[in-house]
Amino acid sequence: RSNSVSYPSPYSRQRTTGHHKPISGQIMETSSLTLSPMKRINENVKKRDEEIDEKLRQRKIIGKVYTMGNNLVYDPTATLDRRQIDFPWRRGTRIGQGGAGVAFRAINCATGSIVCMKEIQLSSIASRSLPSTYPEKLRRIAEEIDMIMGINHPNIVRYYGIEKYKRTIYICMEYCLSTVNEFLNDIRAFQRRTSARYKDSDSDNDTNTTTIDQIPQFDINELVRGFTRQLLNALLALHDKKIVHCDVKGDNIFIALDNGIYHVKLGDFNLSHRLELEFPSPSTPGDSRSTQFGTLYFKPPESEYVCASDIWALGCTIIEMLTGKLPWTIVVRPPDDRIYIQNQLLAKKGPPIPEDLPPEARDFIQHCLTPDPDQRPLARDLLNKPYPRVRADFPQLDFTSPISEKNRQQKYNRTIDKQPLFTRLRGQCLFGIHPVYLALKMKRRQFYKLYLNKNFDQERPLTTDIISMAKDLSIITENISPLELDQLSFDRPHQGVCLDCSSLPVSSINEMNDEQNTSNLIKLDLLLYQIIDPMNLGAIVRSAHFFGIDRLILSKNTCQPSPIASKASSGTLETMTIYLCENIDTYLKTLINSKKTIIISANNRSEMNLQKFSIDKIKTDHGSITRILLIVGNEHRGISSDLASYCHYQYKISPHAKSLITSLNVSVALGLFLYHLTLQLNKL
Repeated sequence: RSNSVSYPSPYSRQRTTGHHKPISGQIMETSSLTLSPMKRINENVKKRDEEIDEKLRQRKIIGKVYTMGNNLVYDPTATLDRRQIDFPWRRGTRIGQGGAGVAFRAINCATGSIVCMKEIQLSSIASRSLPSTYPEKLRRIAEEIDMIMGINHPNIVRYYGIEKYKRTIYICMEYCLSTVNEFLNDIRAFQRRTSARYKDSDSDNDTNTTTIDQIPQFDINELVRGFTRQLLNALLALHDKKIVHCDVKGDNIFIALDNGIYHVKLGDFNLSHRLELEFPSPSTPGDSRSTQFGTLYFKPPESEYVCASDIWALGCTIIEMLTGKLPWTIVVRPPDDRIYIQNQLLAKKGPPIPEDLPPEARDFIQHCLTPDPDQRPLARDLLNKPYPRVRADFPQLDFTSPISEKNRQQKYNRTIDKQPLFTRLRGQCLFGIHPVYLALKMKRRQFYKLYLNKNFDQERPLTTDIISMAKDLSIITENISPLELDQLSFDRPHQGVCLDCSSLPVSSINEMNDEQNTSNLIKLDLLLYQIIDPMNLGAIVRSAHFFGIDRLILSKNTCQPSPIASKASSGTLETMTIYLCENIDTYLKTLINSKKTIIISANNRSEMNLQKFSIDKIKTDHGSITRILLIVGNEHRGISSDLASYCHYQYKISPHAKSLITSLNVSVALGLFLYHLTLQLNKL
């Protein structure tokens, strides 16, 4: 016992007394310096990380300084709040999975459009032994989002925002149909089936196959030439901003369909792969990047990633797109490919270029695979080469015109049919009998396709009118199952009718005509301030239409007119002209200076009850007025104090003395306000 060292209990406040003889050859540690095994491990790991960071700073790989005025230091994680996804969304089916992220289809509930949502688990990208590194991981994500969201280019996948929920990060980005590899492989499979069909046919005329190969939309080489030009434009935009993609390959190039035209978009900026690394990535976009990035088959021979490295990867990607196979696979097969490729790269050699490629393609790839990065041409120089000098857009492929209906039912189209029906929408999905009927009647939207329940009686009232108007407007009509209608409307009450159409146009407040009011009637306008819920917006619009509101004005932060709001309004949203007010302060000041409009608001903090509203008192106080503007505020906060300062009168609706709630739903409260106001105005 005399040779043992006793340690105080962490729960005891008494200091140990007496003398302890240390073990022979061992230095005795005092109790205040004693650490648990886990703490010692964490301290050693932290010390090791600091040594690595110092070495990287000496090599100028990390260490970007964020300097602002007044000696403030910029924290990139603070931008996460400013980069929040600014619309409600709903997750759909999974469409892909990467190193640390899973991609899902998602629906923008405000507009009905489709977006892609990437889900990243912080537990999969943070250090296993140091949970405290989560803030550092968030900082890196914030840097990437700041870098990518500042780019708006038609050939780069757009990023809309980011959300963090517990230890999960959601990155919202533009939705694309497929990767360029999947797209081109489907065309190759289609060509093989078509060629085999005509080869086995009894007809002596075999010109049909040649005709198919000559169609530009089915010519792989012509497609790749157009796609190459678009990719060069995307890389040019990145390199001008000193940004290196680091992982250009076919799986990171996506196909999007915009107004019937196919476009390629460079995406997946290696976020998931980059976040898995233990060493921090360089913050400065123009600095060289570590060769830990990227994929082996597309890796350049240089040891550091620079802008020219993306050009090398582009040459390898063109080989992949033209042949349907990874570069290097012509000469090597797994499991020996890694050692062979690394040896070839050390010898400054690139992947072999297939002999059967077109001469212009071979020459272009040869320029991309120049071993010396200093001699390798830039994206701007490659745009002047003959190979990418073609039109960069191609119309949507028609897989029914050159082949029979039997071939149309082959694997390609069956694959498309397995996808949710909403992915084929060109615009928004308007659902419900009354919204669709009034939309077709008012003709304020563009119409693409009408979907009807094949099991419903189409002789019902309004349904026959919808079918008749669709026929007069030359709208394609398709009868589908109720399950497919549920997919289109996201399980909302569609009543057997869905319409693929454009968004509802919204006019600027500058387009509002302030016509001369020759009658003695006082007109009523409605201004909605930061109404968030589209269901509330629809209910408000329905009440406004019912009580005869003359003009409906939306603030900048109010939810936009969506199919959900149109359904909630029973279609009255399709009949009203809606104005968008970008600057409410300027607009209200203009109304006050005109002295012809009285501004009142529904404010639960007011001391004046709605029952005290009197139009006679208003006319006595303000003389002859022509309009009354009613302002309704946010569901939770109401109107701001600055906005309330512009109001001539503020009213509230008092609850019952025994009521346990102090407020009404905004649409119900507005209905009571409008009923009371119109009742007073009708006395005139």
